Amino acid sequence: MSTSRRHSHFLFLPYVELTSAMPAAVALVATFVILVLSSVVWLRRRRRKPLNLPPGPRGWPVIGSLGSLAGALPPHRALTALAARHGPLMHLRFGSFDTVVVSSAETARLVLKTHDLAFADRPPTAIGRIIAYGYKGILQTPYGPYWRMARKLCATELFSARRVDSFEHAREQEVRALTRGVFESAGTAIVVKEHLLNFTMRNILRMAVGEKWSAFYGSKEGEAFRHIMEEGFAVTGAVNNIGQWVPWLEWLDL
Repeated sequence: MSTSRRHSHFLFLPYVELTSAMPAAVALVATFVILVLSSVVWLRRRRRKPLNLPPGPRGWPVIGSLGSLAGALPPHRALTALAARHGPLMHLRFGSFDTVVVSSAETARLVLKTHDLAFADRPPTAIGRIIAYGYKGILQTPYGPYWRMARKLCATELFSARRVDSFEHAREQEVRALTRGVFESAGTAIVVKEHLLNFTMRNILRMAVGEKWSAFYGSKEGEAFRHIMEEGFAVTGAVNNIGQWVPWLEWLDL
């Protein structure tokens, strides 16, 4: 174990591998040590000077308010129910991170427009470090000179009106292909999600890699590429990475 003033870095084998190779008594001791360390970290955070945060539900040690989103309701409905009790500006603690949830148009305007610079930063996550090649993607990049440069390139080169209009013919072709595919399936049950996913991915990839994607799509290589894309989207949107919410437990992410 190596420590520094700001961070602690732990090098452990996966917990399952450890417990399968050690007696039950040692595994119990290891579990107890983890619980003690979790309690110590939580108590140290409790002793810090409190922040002036909006109202919100009381969280649990270590996991914070994540338990409020672990019920039967989808996350957006659970947040709506919490906002109905605590107001349009609500504080939730997701693991080690204080989070402010905005649930009204007026408050969202203050956050996204009036005070947008104060909320422009991004926290360091394993997703940004691994999937975005060391925080090179504009969505995961912390605010700074690199982010401003990337945003300028996106606004002037990638997403400008001229660039979007140049792919109008591709979008029209894909809309016709989507309509034709649904029409040819008349009388049978279809999975709308699959049709829309194909439509979206074909649009994105035709703009990203050009017209050659039309011949590539549907082949064995094309399906493999699609699977990689879907896996990337799933990993990027995953909420079950422990280290994303409790950084000092990142070693548990198997």
